[in-house]
This record gives sequence, C-alpha cells and structure tokens, in this order.
Amino acid sequence: MSLAIPKDSVVLVTGATGYIGSWIAHEFVKQGYRVRAAARNQEKATLLKSVLEKQYGSNRVEIALISDMTDPHAYDEAIKGVSAVVHVASDVSFSTDAETVIGNVVASTQNVLRLAAKEPTIKRFVLTSSSVSVSLPVFDQDITYGPNVWNDKVVEKVRNAASSESNTPFDVYAASKTVGERSLWEFVEKEKPSFVVNTVLPDFTIGPALHKDLAGSTHNWLRGLYNGEEASTQLLMGELSQHWWVNVEDIARLHVGGTILEDVKGKRLLGYAQKYAVNQFLDTMHEMDPGRKLPEKIQLKDDRSKVDARESLLVLKGLGRDGWTGYDETLKANLGY
Repeated sequence: MSLAIPKDSVVLVTGATGYIGSWIAHEFVKQGYRVRAAARNQEKATLLKSVLEKQYGSNRVEIALISDMTDPHAYDEAIKGVSAVVHVASDVSFSTDAETVIGNVVASTQNVLRLAAKEPTIKRFVLTSSSVSVSLPVFDQDITYGPNVWNDKVVEKVRNAASSESNTPFDVYAASKTVGERSLWEFVEKEKPSFVVNTVLPDFTIGPALHKDLAGSTHNWLRGLYNGEEASTQLLMGELSQHWWVNVEDIARLHVGGTILEDVKGKRLLGYAQKYAVNQFLDTMHEMDPGRKLPEKIQLKDDRSKVDARESLLVLKGLGRDGWTGYDETLKANLGY
C-alpha cells in the first residue's frame, strides 16, 4: 500500500464530533495518524479526544474550536501545518431557505479550500458530499447511480420554488450538497491546487455510534423507529422508506482511503452498500425483540436502481477490506446499546 501522506501526519477533520466525523477521526487514529478535530462544541470535542486516546494512547488528538464555519477565517489556525484536510462540516439545519443553506455550504467549502491552497504542507483534501448530490431515490425506472451522475434537477427545483415554504427540507439539503460539491470541483478546475482532491458520497448511513453522545442523524432515526419516536417513524415510513444503506465505518474508511492511498485521485467515492426498504428494518427489529410494538409494513415502490461503486470497493480493498460491512452486523450494531 503506497501512501500519499506518511503515518503520524496530522489530518484536520472538520465536523469531527458528528456521527460520521467521529468515525473518520477514529479511523485515522487507528491507521496511525494524528487528528486535529475541528468542532463547535467543547464538551463533545473533549469527549471525542477522551474516547480515542483511551483506545489508542495520548497525543493522538488535538482540538480546534470553530465558532462559525462560514467565517472566512474560521480555520486560519486549525489548518496550519496539517498534511491533509477532511471537510465533513455542513449545514444540517434542514431549513427550507434554499439560498441561505446553499450559501452556507458553498461558503464553508470554499473557505477551507482557499486556506488549504495557501498551506504548502497539504497533500490531500477530501470532502464529505452525499448520495443526494447524485440523486434522490428514483422508482419505477431503470437507473444507475454513479460518479458521473449529478442531481442538478433538485437544484433547479428549489431555486425556482415560489417561496421557501414550498420547498422540502430534504430537497434543500440535497441541493446544498450538490452545489457544494460542484463548487469544489470547479475550484479544482480553475485554481489547480497542488493537493489531490477526492469526495465521499454516503447514502443512508447506519451502524454503531463511537459513543452514545456522539451519535446523531441517521443512526438516531433508525433507533427512533425502533423506540417508537414519532418524527423518526414518519421519516422512515415515508420519505426515507427505501433507498440504499451503508455502514458508517465503511464511510470512514472511504474518507481515510481517499486521503492516504496514493493512487486514489480525483474520485467521487459512492457509499452505497445495499438497497434497503423499511420493511426489512422492521423484520430485523421484530427478530431482535418479538414483543416490541412496531409500525405495520408499507406497500413498497419498484426500486430498479443499480450503483456503480467500483472505485469505492477498490479503496476498501486498499485498506484490507473484502467489501462492504454486512446488513445484520450493521443494523444490530445500530440498535444494540
């Protein structure tokens, strides 16, 4: 395995206390790197540092507190001297104000890129994008989600909406991730920075939490369905009832591979392991706890989608993995504490 950056190098991870960000930090430390964890919350950042150093020893994690990711100078100090940047932080407010959310995501991405371009030590830049920058779920037709597919349709939709009230939170989120990622590749094309850029596009990300207080988003939604929480149940029985899932540790590995593997350059790494339908989740939950009260199954749509994730599988192989982590292991780890 030829490495783009040597072991013990410092990697800046923004959004490091989030569900995905915390696992990315974990995977870097596990692989022998040091992490500078950028976060807004001192308590969570301290917890992350404690969890990782308890497992891997001291002096592996530094904390960089960030008050506003859209501030052009937010990362001025945090970025100094690092060998790579993994930019996970994003606007996850799920506001329907498209221009504000899109503006925040683009500003944050561009700010970190511009700072990185001024740092001669930086060799790699990896952005956490999303499967929704490829497409929202498509039914009743043949489609292959792949690295050359872009969700420009949703960007046009939210920008042409009569008002923010007529947008849905997920459409705006999808548009922000699409425009944010496109802005990165446009920066690369125009500015030609000295570092290599890759992006990672997670789909519905589930699996264990590094710590119960570092969980969030999709992990909590699945637990919410299991525990009868109304908002999570509505999401997973409705808008998120069918698509593709992926294990959070595999997503962390894709970020690390995109950072450290020498031959991974200019890639969009899709994080799609297998299709899911909420009925499958309900079946597994019933097997785990036959007496638990769960929602009734729903009528499913015709999902004929396929995925071209060959590049991602090569990255996992480069890190010693045979493929995606399996469904049973993933779901039970998500629900098991």
